[in-house]
Amino acid sequence: MSVPKEYDTEEYYWSTEAAEIVCVSVQMILVWCENGKYPGAKKTRNGNWRIPKKYFKI
Repeated sequence: MSVPKEYDTEEYYWSTEAAEIVCVSVQMILVWCENGKYPGAKKTRNGNWRIPKKYFKI
């Protein structure tokens, strides 16, 4: 059984991880995702966001 792409930790961060990286609240990350700041971000079935790692330099 393969892992759905939205859960692929090699390509995506969870919204909580992204918030820690850029030092903002999770709510701000959610607003940015809803407004299209991160093209390719995916909202999972349970409402969490997966954001492509390519937008973050760490």
